[in-house]
Parts: sequence; structure tokens; C-alpha cells
Amino acid sequence: MEQGSTPGLSRGLLSRHIVMMSLGGVIGAGMFLGSGSTIHLAGPAVVVDYLVGGILLLFVLFALAEMSIHKPVAGSFLVYVRQYVGPMFGYLAGWLYWFCWVLVLAAECTAGATFLHFWLQGVPLWVLSLIISLALTIVNLFQVRAYGEFEFWFAGIKIVTIILFSLLGFLLLVGAVPGHPAIGFGNLTAHGGFFPTGFSGLAGALLVVMFSYGGSEMIGLTAAETRDPGRTIPRAMVGVVWRTVLFYVLPLLVIVALVPWTTVGTGESPFVMVFRQVGVPFVDHVMNFVVLTAVLSSMNSGMYAVSRMLYSLGQQGYAPGWLMKLSGRRVPIRALLASTIFLWIGVGIAYKWPDQVFNYLMSIPGFSFLFVWMLILVAHVGFRRRVPQEELGKLPFHAWGYPVSTGLGILMLAVIIGLIVMSAEQRLGIWTSLGAMAVMLVGYGFVRRESRREVRP
Repeated sequence: MEQGSTPGLSRGLLSRHIVMMSLGGVIGAGMFLGSGSTIHLAGPAVVVDYLVGGILLLFVLFALAEMSIHKPVAGSFLVYVRQYVGPMFGYLAGWLYWFCWVLVLAAECTAGATFLHFWLQGVPLWVLSLIISLALTIVNLFQVRAYGEFEFWFAGIKIVTIILFSLLGFLLLVGAVPGHPAIGFGNLTAHGGFFPTGFSGLAGALLVVMFSYGGSEMIGLTAAETRDPGRTIPRAMVGVVWRTVLFYVLPLLVIVALVPWTTVGTGESPFVMVFRQVGVPFVDHVMNFVVLTAVLSSMNSGMYAVSRMLYSLGQQGYAPGWLMKLSGRRVPIRALLASTIFLWIGVGIAYKWPDQVFNYLMSIPGFSFLFVWMLILVAHVGFRRRVPQEELGKLPFHAWGYPVSTGLGILMLAVIIGLIVMSAEQRLGIWTSLGAMAVMLVGYGFVRRESRREVRP
């Protein structure tokens, strides 16, 4: 097993830190505000989509865990894709992932400003966006152990909210809330059956579900800053999978049991509805606070992801070398500040040209995250073929069910990408993503030419 630790980065993250960091990146405001869209597409069967997505997530993260334990480096899958698939694909995976997270951060920053504006209506939205981005940049300048502790408690707020919501919803279903008769579980089949929209609805919702799970692979980026990665990474990967699936499936199952699925997505947030029914005081303020913390937690994880990925791109020669500069706390400060500047550019575009430009850009992450997952699984196949069996046998963790698990994961991703290609609604995302990749490949051509010049005698 290669030690592969990145010189300079601090190994201060514990298992609980990286689990909550990954959950922080996956569970954002969309969980509380946009959950109605998937229900509207698939009805009660949406829980099947989240379970299927969870199986695919399991295959991807276990493949990533095995490679991360063998070689725990900053950049994670960027390095593995470069080594086991090819330099061009490594370049593409790294830059595409960084670019997608910058776009997601810009969208979340503008959303966070809107939620903050609920209480600070006299402050311009762009000022609130600037404050949020600066505050989270400062948090990410802390030593990684302090950052992990902050994110652990920050992400905990939305996790507690989801658990509380699921519990209160279940009490309403069984009639354990005073003044509310038992609702029962009839809504699961009373309005067109459990699969009311058929395969087409199930497939359409699956595309949204997979975008929701995007970001969970961030856990691989923590390997170079994790204490005892051989023991911590597998435990954290398993924790991320079951918690991610559980925290999506439970509340959505409660929602489709509480109210007819046909009414979801047309009115207020299902979370607000349930909390209001049980008499939670100041529910609008409570949910605004929860959604704001969900956005900030997701942004906090995203800031970590973009800084570490840009740092690794510099290490691999895919970005300027000055981005590898570390602060006294052993944080990649230049990569972090450079990413923050591009975040500000994204926020500016979101305010200046929200429909003409930003909506087109935001169609990129959904398809691109799936593309990165595909590269991770293909890299895992190359990893298994090229690493000697004796070396593999010494690893403290092995991807369950290989080669069936990795092969099935590749097949599932191919089917999902095929569904995206056939979906008229998703076509914009494909063409925009391919355009972004084409621009990045032009950049790769320049990088390759410069590297050849450097090795000439």
C-alpha cells in the first residue's frame, strides 16, 4: 500500500468529520424546498429512485474507498483517473469537478443571500452574498481539524431537522398527535397506485435524484488529510451511503404518506406544512433558519472541495504551480482564494444575467457529476488490473462484490446517461456540458504542449 500522503497538508480529520462534510455537500436547500419536484414526477415511487441511486452510490464510493486507501492523496479521483484511465481524462475530471462546484457554490450563495434577506430586508442581496462568501472563506482558512469540527455541528442542524420532521410525520400518520386523527398510509396507493406515472415518471425523477446525490464523492478528497485513512475512510464511506439514503428516503416516504402526491410541489414546502400542523411556533422563521444553515453547510463543504481540487490540479501540472502554496495552518490558501474569486464571478453572472447565461451554466453539474462517477468506476477497473494481487491483498478494505459491483455501476450509469440523452428537458445540460468539456480539452492541449517543451533537452 502506498502511503501517498501529500506533503504539507495536515492529517486532522476524523471519521465523524468527513461523514458530515460529505452529507453537508449532498443535503442542501433543495432537500427542504425542492423535494416536491421529484415527488411530482414519480409519485410515491420516488423512494424507489432514491434506493436505486443509493445502490449506485455504494458502488462508486466503495471503488473510491479502495483506491483512496491504497493511495491517500489530495485530489483523489483526479489522480486515480489520470493514472488508470489517462492524463487527458484526469485533467478533464479535475477541472470539470472544480468548475461544477464553483457553479453550485454561486447558486447556493445567491440562494443563501435570499434567505438572509428574509430578516435583513434593507441590505442589498449582492452585499449579503459577499458577506456569506467571505465568511465561509475565512472558515476554510482555519486548520482542517477546526474546519471539520465546525462543519460537523453546522451540518448537524439540518440532520436534526430531518430526523425531527420524520418523527413528527410518523406521529401524525399513526394518530399520536393530540387533536389530529390518524392519517394512515392510504395515500401511498390511493391516487393512481404506488407507481402512478409509470416508468417514464420513475426515469425522469431518477435523473433529479442522481443530481441530488452528486457531491458525495467529495469524501475521497479528504483522504490526504484524514487520520489513519486505512481505517477511517471505509467506515466513513459506509456511513455516508446509509445516512445519505436514509435522510432522503425517510422524509420523502413520510411526505407521500401524509398528503396526496398530486398536491405536492404546487404549494408550500412539505416540511413547513408538517411543522405547522403540529403547532411549531414561528414556523416560517424556523424553516428559513434551517434552510439557510443547509445552504451554508453545503457551501462550506463545497469550498473545501474546490480548494483541494485546485491544489491537486496544481500538483499534477494541470494548473499553475503557485496554487500549491500552503498557509501556516497547512491550508492551500492560494487555491482557496482563487476559487473564491471565481465564485464571486459566478455570483455576479447570476445577478446580472440570471436567465440568459447562468441558467445555461447551471445545466452543467447534473450531467458532469455522473460523468465523473463513470470515470471513477473505469479507473477502479484499471486499478484492479494494474496493482499486483499481493499488494491488493494487504489492503485493509476491498470493494464489495468486485468485479460485479463496479461493472454493474458502470452499466447503471450508462443507462442513466442514455436516459438523459433521450430526455428533451435534459438536452440543454448535455450540450452545455459537452461545450464546457471542449473548452477544457483546448486547455489540455496547451498544458500538454508546455509540458513537452519543458522536457526537451
